[in-house]
Amino acid sequence: MLKMLQTTFWKPVGRPLLKQIKALGFDGVRIDLLPTSVGVETELDCVTEALTAGLLPLIIVRDAHQLLRLVSYFGQDARYELENEPDIGFPGRRGPIHPNEYRVLMAEAASVAQAYGVILYVGAITNPIIHEDKRGLRYLGSVMGAVDYFPDVRVSLHWYRHGKGQDVHPQFTSLDHELDEFKRVIGPRAWACSETGDSTALEEWTTGFWFWKKRHRAQLSDIQVAARAIERYERFKRHGADFMVWYQLNDGPQWATERLDAYGIRYYGDHGIGGPHWKPVAGIWQNA
Repeated sequence: MLKMLQTTFWKPVGRPLLKQIKALGFDGVRIDLLPTSVGVETELDCVTEALTAGLLPLIIVRDAHQLLRLVSYFGQDARYELENEPDIGFPGRRGPIHPNEYRVLMAEAASVAQAYGVILYVGAITNPIIHEDKRGLRYLGSVMGAVDYFPDVRVSLHWYRHGKGQDVHPQFTSLDHELDEFKRVIGPRAWACSETGDSTALEEWTTGFWFWKKRHRAQLSDIQVAARAIERYERFKRHGADFMVWYQLNDGPQWATERLDAYGIRYYGDHGIGGPHWKPVAGIWQNA
């Protein structure tokens, strides 16, 4: 199973840094080229620097037109993923992509992938069991019919711990249990995890109400994150995933308090000790 890292959002990160990532033991990198504001030259630079560093690019594309353009340049030297978490909204997109719309995107992209013999992943859903209504899995189940006649199209998912001191999502006993249900939905198709990771930011939440209200706190250490990364890699490998993408390269500026800013394998800025440096989780991949 390939080991990959989310590195690139809309602009190149630099070949010297990517060479360091290769030396850490990663096989590939995930490259987000979704925004329409990203120019063609920038797209090509982002992918080319990964290839010249010896890394397999997994390129996130927004539609068949962009896919066709990138395939014409890079062909089978890259892998491709259609959209990112279409079942929810996020900055830069007003909301979820309606299943009917995503089915059209899937069918068009699958036609390109089949014609050019490239590997395409669809889905890229959020945590499949993160809510009791199984939003991600329901979304995935509603769109998979679009690729019934494209058996080589593969499926991707994202997996993050539930939070509030818990790893496993409600109604399930383990990550194995969650993955078994995901594989039941996609059938015999090949699949991969295109995002997973752990934040070291402090979690705070409350339970109960009024006099019975309780405040809770939980926080993962850097060492715990490294250990969890190894365990998760082995778990996905046992379940037959093509690859696992660890999220992400750098912490954000609010690394101490904001969950989304504390997923990096490098500390943000100088972190008080003289320059960006690698966390323990960066050192596990050569032996994974």
